[in-house]
Amino acid sequence: MPRPMSVTGTVGLLLMAAAVGGCGVGGKLGAAACPALKPEASAFDANFSANAAVNGKLRAFTQSAKDMAWISGQMEAEVASACRRMGLDLGIPAQEMQPQKGLGGAAAGACEPVAATIDAILRQGIRLWVTVVPPECQANASAASRCAGVCDMSSDNECRATCTAHANVHAACRPAQVSVRVMQGAEQAGALVATLQANLPALIHSQLALGQRLSSDAQVVAQVGKALPRVVGDAGAEALACIGAGADLAAQASVRLNVSMRASLTVSSRVTGS
Repeated sequence: MPRPMSVTGTVGLLLMAAAVGGCGVGGKLGAAACPALKPEASAFDANFSANAAVNGKLRAFTQSAKDMAWISGQMEAEVASACRRMGLDLGIPAQEMQPQKGLGGAAAGACEPVAATIDAILRQGIRLWVTVVPPECQANASAASRCAGVCDMSSDNECRATCTAHANVHAACRPAQVSVRVMQGAEQAGALVATLQANLPALIHSQLALGQRLSSDAQVVAQVGKALPRVVGDAGAEALACIGAGADLAAQASVRLNVSMRASLTVSSRVTGS
C-alpha cells in the first residue's frame, strides 16, 4: 500500500514507479491533399511509391502522424472535461471556463480558473491527505507488429521511430488510483475532496500516460517528417503532400500535448505539491 504524505494547505504526491511505454487526425486541408489522413482511411494500406522500402516508410510515418494528432486531441478534451467538471462542482460559472485561443486552449481555459479557486479554498487552512498511484502503460505489441509488417524497424531509423510512436499511442494503460482524505477543515473541504476524488485520476492520466509519455514521440515524428523529403527519392506529389501535412500534424500534436499537460498540472499541482 502507498504511504500517504500530508502538508498544510496542499498535499504531497506519492508517485509509485510508473512504466513508460506507448492511442490524430488531419484537418480538412491535410486530408484533401493526402487521402491517407482521412479518419476512415488506414495509412498502412496506402500506396505512395513503387519502391517497397519507400512505400513502407511513408505508410508508417503517415499513420503515426495521424495517431499523434488524434491522441493530442483526445488529451485536450480529457483535460478540459475534467477541469470543467471540477469547476462546476466548485461553483465556477461555465462562461469563466471557455477555451483560450491556440492549440490546447480548451484545456488551458478550463483549468486555470479551477486552479485559482483551489488556491482560495486551501488558503482557509485546509489540510488534505492524498495518495496517487500513477498509471502504468505498455506499448501495444500488435500495433508494433502491424507497423513492422510494412516498414523495416530492424534497420531503418525512420521506420523504427514512427512504428514505436504508433505502438506507444495505442498502449494499454492501467488507470491512475487516487485517494483523498481531509486532515483539517472538513466542513469547508467537502466539495473539493469530492471533485478531486472524481476527477484527479483523469488529470493524472492525461499528464503521465499521455502528455509526459508521448510528447517526445510527437516531436520525433515531426522531425522524421521534416527529413523524409530528402530520403524518399522520386515519391510523387501525393506522397510529398502527406509528408508535409503529417509533419505539421505531428508538430501541432506536440504543442497540444504540452499545453494540455501544463493545464492539467496547473490544477493537480495545487493539491499534490509537485
